[in-house]
Amino acid sequence: QGAGVSAMELLAMDMKARGLFVSRALSFEGCGFEIHRCNLSAAERAVYDAAADFWLRMLEVIEKCTRLTSDHGGSTPRYFWGAHQAFFKQLLNSLKVRFAIAQTQKALDEGQSVVVGLISTGEAKVAEAIERERQSTGGDLTEEVSTPQEIARKMLSDHIPVMRAGSFVQEAVKMKRELENELDTMELPNNALDMFIGHFGIDAVAEMTGRKLHFDPIERHFKARTVAGTPGADTAAVNLAEMQAFLSGRKRIAVISDAASSGISLHADQRFPNREPRLHLTLELSWSADKALQQFGRTHRSNQTSAPHYMVLVTDVGGENRFASTIARRISTLGAITRGERR
Repeated sequence: QGAGVSAMELLAMDMKARGLFVSRALSFEGCGFEIHRCNLSAAERAVYDAAADFWLRMLEVIEKCTRLTSDHGGSTPRYFWGAHQAFFKQLLNSLKVRFAIAQTQKALDEGQSVVVGLISTGEAKVAEAIERERQSTGGDLTEEVSTPQEIARKMLSDHIPVMRAGSFVQEAVKMKRELENELDTMELPNNALDMFIGHFGIDAVAEMTGRKLHFDPIERHFKARTVAGTPGADTAAVNLAEMQAFLSGRKRIAVISDAASSGISLHADQRFPNREPRLHLTLELSWSADKALQQFGRTHRSNQTSAPHYMVLVTDVGGENRFASTIARRISTLGAITRGERR
């Protein structure tokens, strides 16, 4: 147990050589795979750079407020870097949406069905934005939510110390308000999932995620995801109905999140009307290699008429390239453990 992954690889290879280890995994032979480079425009780079400058100033403000309030750290540094990582991950997801839309439309024109994979839906941040709108105006939210902006807002509101000995430190309060005002003026992209579905329309996209609400671009408000004719259906029932809509061909685009990455089949099954070749677009990679393979397996299963083509969308931002290459190496290692060979 203490030897780690290397020992697991050696054990798997030794057992395979002695005929004691069998792994019945579906071969990926025939599947296509490519990493599609998404080169950001000058305007998108400006948004990214402005966000990087904002987070640098936030870090400086946190350090100053910590000294002014004598609140020496606590959990703030941990929260800061966690929120920092989540912010830029969601920002890049949103910036990649236009590339996902272009590749999806191209595949549809070529007679393919498209499955878009991501990990997070941003539902928690949407719920926070809806609650804040109700408290401030008493009404419903009528615009899409920017997930990156909500992540930064949460960090500002909860983790910048402004009190000392039970009293507000005015200088710290001033710096915090300046950051909040700056965040309100930043032009950050909306939630990636809502942007993608909003382009093609709710009636054209089968959404299989764990979220309960989605934004209706026509009615301009957030409403519950439901099954036609069955109001109040739970998320599992909605996902099942959406899967059937995709397999029947009524919807040729599907979106799956981490919550729906198991227990569903979206491949070109001979038993269902929709036998179009599948393009599996990965908008957001998982931190876990086995979860990535689990999601890939939704479109590559037995009894299929054609193998899928996998396309991973990666921007030309250095950090995301490094992350994608790390996951690729982990997938290779996973193969060594499960099959006793690194292929």
